[in-house]
Amino acid sequence: MLTWGLLVIIVNIAYLLLSMLIGYLAYKFFEHKYKHIGKIVFIVVLLAPFWDLIIQKGVKTYYQAFKMEAKIYAYPELDEDGKIESLDLGDTSQKTISWFVDYLKLSTKEKKFMNILIDKFKINEFLDEADFDERIKNFLELKVFDSDNEEKYIRIRFDKIKPQFEFIENGNARYKIEKKSEKYLFGLYNVNEYFLIDNKTENILAKDMRVDFKKGSKSKFRNKFLLWKSANNSVYFLSNIEKQWIMRETLKIKYL
Repeated sequence: MLTWGLLVIIVNIAYLLLSMLIGYLAYKFFEHKYKHIGKIVFIVVLLAPFWDLIIQKGVKTYYQAFKMEAKIYAYPELDEDGKIESLDLGDTSQKTISWFVDYLKLSTKEKKFMNILIDKFKINEFLDEADFDERIKNFLELKVFDSDNEEKYIRIRFDKIKPQFEFIENGNARYKIEKKSEKYLFGLYNVNEYFLIDNKTENILAKDMRVDFKKGSKSKFRNKFLLWKSANNSVYFLSNIEKQWIMRETLKIKYL
């Protein structure tokens, strides 16, 4: 019985041979007019299923070499306990927001959502693990989306017993992380820039960046026929690149 790895090798060798055959036929057909047509056709046919990955790899290499600029211009003001006044993460915290959104969609009732958040999801344990209470004096704000895809803010106040949650209309924390996102090359990759802003002075304290690469669909030729996927049907894709440690370094917070 063939293993998955061996099957992938056989299929891709077969495609390599097919590409060589097509290139040879093109050479024989056009050899009197175009001397190198066979090589060109061979390369085009061979690489065609991977054109998006090739472009993404080139973009990734370029950004890693020249564009991933993360800067710290200044640090937030701290009180005598080493805490910042308050922080608004908006919708920029990937780890936190994905947790909130999944559970918020279970119900449009805010009370039920809060019970899920606190009791079932153990959000208190996450907040303790992230050390938010040790770095933020007054409150943390997060932007989430309800089941109607409407934005809502959650404010989390840290007291000595347990965090207190409430829904608010708008965030008004002293410090805020803003996100600017733009798609390039028909969505093959997104560039996300993050800015830590002091709302009191309107100064930018730090700048961060993350580049996300679009995953190919399972129906793509390379995934469906060349088996560029894992045995559990997870497709191959390029990993994202980021410099978000700058925000964690600036705020002295473990997770963002």
